[in-house]
Amino acid sequence: MRTPDNNNNSNTALYEPRIIKALRRIGDISHNCTDLDSILHHSMQELLSIFSADRAWIIHPCDPEIEFFAVKSEATHPEWPREAEQGVPIRTDETIKQLLRSCLATDTPQLLDLVNCDDDNHSDLLKQFSVHTQICIALNPSQDQPWILGLHFCGSRRKLSALDIQLFTEVARRIESAISTIQIISSLNRSEDRYRLLVETMAQGVLVQNRAGKVLEINPTAQAILGLTATEIEATTIAGFWGAPIHKDGTLFTAEEHPTCKTLLTGTPSQGTLMGIFHCGEQRYRWIMLNTVPLQQGRSEPQQVISTFTDVTAIQEADESTRGDLHTLNAMERISSLTLNTDSIDTMLKNVLAEMLDIFDCDRAWLLYPCDPSAPVWHVPISQHRAEWPGLPAGIEIGMSKSHSQILRAALSSDSATSFNKEEHPDFDRDPVITEYNIQSQLIVPLFPRRDKPWLLGIHHCSQPVRYSDSEQKLFEAVGRRIADSLTTLVALRDLRESEARLKTFIEHAPEAIFVIDCDSGSFVDANHNAATLFRKTRSELLTSNFTSLSPEVQPSGCHSRPTVEALINDAINGGAPIFEWEFTTDNEERLLCEVHLIRLPSQEKRLIRASVTNITSRKQAESRMHKLSTALAQTADAVMITNKEGIIEYVNKSFEIITGYQQQDIIGKTPNILNSGNQTTSFYKTLWETITAGEVFSNVFLNQKKDGSLYYEEKSITPLHNSGGEITHFISTARDISGHMKIQEHLEFLAHHDVLTQLPNRIELIKALDQVIVNAEKNGSSLAVLFLDLDRFKVINETLGHDIGDSSLQQVSKLLIKCLREDDIIARFGGDEFAIVLNNIKDASEAGQTTQRILDSFSSPLMVDGHEVFLSASIGITVYPRDGDNSKSLLKNAGTAVYHAKEHGRNTFDFYHFKMSDTADNRLALETKLRRALENDEFHLLYQPLVNINNGQPIGAEALIRWQPEGSKPISPLDFIPILEETGLIVPVGEWIIDNACRQLSTWQQMGADDFRMSINLSTRQFHGNELEIALRHSIQKYHLNATNIDLEITEGLLLETNEETIALLDRISEMGFALSIDDFGTGYSSLSYLKRLPITTLKIDRTFVHDMQTVQDSTTLVEAIVSMAKSLRMGIIVEGVETAQQLALLSEMGCEVAQGYYFSKPIEVEDFSQLLVEKGIVEKSAK
Repeated sequence: MRTPDNNNNSNTALYEPRIIKALRRIGDISHNCTDLDSILHHSMQELLSIFSADRAWIIHPCDPEIEFFAVKSEATHPEWPREAEQGVPIRTDETIKQLLRSCLATDTPQLLDLVNCDDDNHSDLLKQFSVHTQICIALNPSQDQPWILGLHFCGSRRKLSALDIQLFTEVARRIESAISTIQIISSLNRSEDRYRLLVETMAQGVLVQNRAGKVLEINPTAQAILGLTATEIEATTIAGFWGAPIHKDGTLFTAEEHPTCKTLLTGTPSQGTLMGIFHCGEQRYRWIMLNTVPLQQGRSEPQQVISTFTDVTAIQEADESTRGDLHTLNAMERISSLTLNTDSIDTMLKNVLAEMLDIFDCDRAWLLYPCDPSAPVWHVPISQHRAEWPGLPAGIEIGMSKSHSQILRAALSSDSATSFNKEEHPDFDRDPVITEYNIQSQLIVPLFPRRDKPWLLGIHHCSQPVRYSDSEQKLFEAVGRRIADSLTTLVALRDLRESEARLKTFIEHAPEAIFVIDCDSGSFVDANHNAATLFRKTRSELLTSNFTSLSPEVQPSGCHSRPTVEALINDAINGGAPIFEWEFTTDNEERLLCEVHLIRLPSQEKRLIRASVTNITSRKQAESRMHKLSTALAQTADAVMITNKEGIIEYVNKSFEIITGYQQQDIIGKTPNILNSGNQTTSFYKTLWETITAGEVFSNVFLNQKKDGSLYYEEKSITPLHNSGGEITHFISTARDISGHMKIQEHLEFLAHHDVLTQLPNRIELIKALDQVIVNAEKNGSSLAVLFLDLDRFKVINETLGHDIGDSSLQQVSKLLIKCLREDDIIARFGGDEFAIVLNNIKDASEAGQTTQRILDSFSSPLMVDGHEVFLSASIGITVYPRDGDNSKSLLKNAGTAVYHAKEHGRNTFDFYHFKMSDTADNRLALETKLRRALENDEFHLLYQPLVNINNGQPIGAEALIRWQPEGSKPISPLDFIPILEETGLIVPVGEWIIDNACRQLSTWQQMGADDFRMSINLSTRQFHGNELEIALRHSIQKYHLNATNIDLEITEGLLLETNEETIALLDRISEMGFALSIDDFGTGYSSLSYLKRLPITTLKIDRTFVHDMQTVQDSTTLVEAIVSMAKSLRMGIIVEGVETAQQLALLSEMGCEVAQGYYFSKPIEVEDFSQLLVEKGIVEKSAK
């Protein structure tokens, strides 16, 4: 075996036409044949003809170390036997092995001459087939193991020239290139088949788009989700097939927001975008979870984007694949080497075009692509030119004139080269393209790569017209075919590379975990990143696992994991595509509920199953929570309504139907405005909407209308619901019908502002009305008068005729006064036997005097009350606005001063206020001065009034009541000095003194044996300003070792008017210390159910005025019953004040009251007397002083 000398080129000119013809024939075979067997078969036949050989053969695979080789293809003359049938193994001997080693060790032909075929030193095989001369060469396709191509000359020895050997080498390289191309295309097709099966069976929608938004690929799942056929979708862009995608809240995706657009613009992947798309077939929106991944394709900006949606693995049809060597045909060795030495299309084309300038001695070589006959411009991706002639810039678009377009169209429709000579077409001088680029002659040939659109290859001669010979045109056609074949190989190589990259990208970025299972071993042979993340393992750890090792022994359904999964895998092996739920376990014993899809993958070597695993644990848990929530909503006693963020009702529960009378079918799809009664303002609903759309809870009382038109109150809270992104998606309202409570509330509100006995406005309501009248008078420049009326010696009537006659008299007096007044005048009962009147819009003071006299005259006749003649008179004080005061407080105060003076003047008269009457204020100042020294002079002391158990008459506690007797003076009424303490703030230190002394006394009684005895202490509103009260209480119970639960702290309803967050916090802290909180004189001032629910109140003390009127005024009895009922419903205690008769006690007992105080039991008494009372009742033992 020897390597021939290829340097003898003396006969090049002689043999060149033969070489050209031979290579063209071999090139035509590789260009026209589409399968490997056909290429090999025709190539062997051509080799016999080209070299006049007796046998042409090719073997594969070529391994010198094995005992057999196979002939892949063979051609022989009839008189010579074939070596073997195609593919049948032939045993080798040591000589053949050595021949194979020598051939594979070099890329040049190996020549063997046998002088004597019978020589024992030669291989038996060579002898058997009568081989006298053999030439062979190793072929190394880019995608395969080596091949060996050879020729046998059997009749006699053949002396092969250097040109023969050179031609054999070139032919071998063409066959090698053809094998590479066919193998690359086969590999690509297999990859595409596997990839397409993967995509077509995905449970997720998959599609591929280019930068223009054009859909390149789409799978059946995507078609089903979008409601469009592949043809419809591929004919549209992003805006076309996505329609008008929306967010979950209903707003449209803008172009900038769309994940596909963003990925194409930025090259950034997008994960987990929730999107609503309109399904044309179903005429509704479908929701998808959209992921996008960019494909750069070797460029700085993404050229395509993969979109997957839903939770099913999907992959787009393989884009463009693989890499391979370039072995293209040409007519000369330079073109051949250029096509073989690069894998870049651009580089290959640039080099070939540059080489063509020299080969064809032309001035410009160019390519047009893509070639669209209907387009107004054609694109020039690449060209080369000589320096003296203008070039065609890369990427330029050439406008098509009519004449030039005809030339290019004709060339594109022809299989052979088309020439153009300006001399033959003088009218083309007017063509702008021909003129601009000085085209004298051109030669054009179409290129038809098997995996691409047509190209046009052309050359220009610019200096002078040229007539192209037949041989030049044939050579040009051969170059074109070689470039087309090279383009086929390079495009296939590029497509395979990009397809594999895209497949890898898709699998790595797929939203679910993906495993590949070897069915024979049961092990995982591949896994993506999400699989490792799901099971908290590395990929290498996963590849030592299998389906069973990641599963519990028994599934939640009760089936055993191993046999169940084996059956499911067998189903997939046999062509099924099982989808099932499966529980996995992790190393830390966490249980994962997943949805699994199994599908068999195409493979010739192994049985492989792809498993797509989606973690649905959270979804199942959410479904369970949702089921529990929906059950709770359906069964709750509260009315529940759920609307979307636009306010459209989507759900109501059974309680809503019962309360409103509306059934679900009546209300779903409407707005809550259907309940609007029109009794609440537009600003109320504006505030509601602003609050809930800001993400805050809105709570209030609504007056709504039922289906039957009746009104009802409901206490409602509306809460915004947010998605995981923090966006408001729904509103839920819970409501309770409080119509019964509101009726009580309304009644209490009326009583809080009206006198129960006379139904006249009370002091609070009068002050409120007077303030408004003053505002109006100031605005209008008018006057008004305030009359303060006090009945003379009314106490005598109560004491002689009884309180019942007194109450009836007051009712008649109120009616009498109303008759004396104008419609816009105001009258109120101030308390006891006092009334206040506001005369609105008077001309002057004399008009007020006339009205006052008319009132006094009305008392001239006696009143007939229950058969008794009751003679009454009144004293009236008058103040005039603005002369005697510019506010309600000063006008009422000065009117009261004037009453005092009227009584001093003999009663049954009236007096106008005069500033001299303010001497009374001096007396008050003196009283205030004494009060400031009273505490340090020890002038205060406490009296105690018992709190009695109505059922057994036993004292259970005492109320501490302060009294004051200045040194050297008679006692002063608490009604006179307590208001001064309040106004001056002295109530704070005096209140601390009361707390300390009351706690000390309680400690004394408990030490005497009254262990559960209680002490009630009155608190002032002023004591809640600051933290002194809390300190005093804590100090006293610690000092006297008391349990705070034995102490009741009484507050007034007036405190509720001043309640703020600080006051509420203080009340809460006092309650947490153990103190009980009571509202004193409940019903006479301001009260609200909302405050009773909000504050830690434990007891209500019903005011003595209601108890006093129970036997005569039905409203009073009703009110007491209402208060008692409300307290019980709120789980509060009741203490009744002012019990004076056995009849009152009996009524209260029937109502269920348990604790009372009043003169019926005992007036307030000194501590010594109270201690004696406890001894008498057997509550404490008598002890020494």
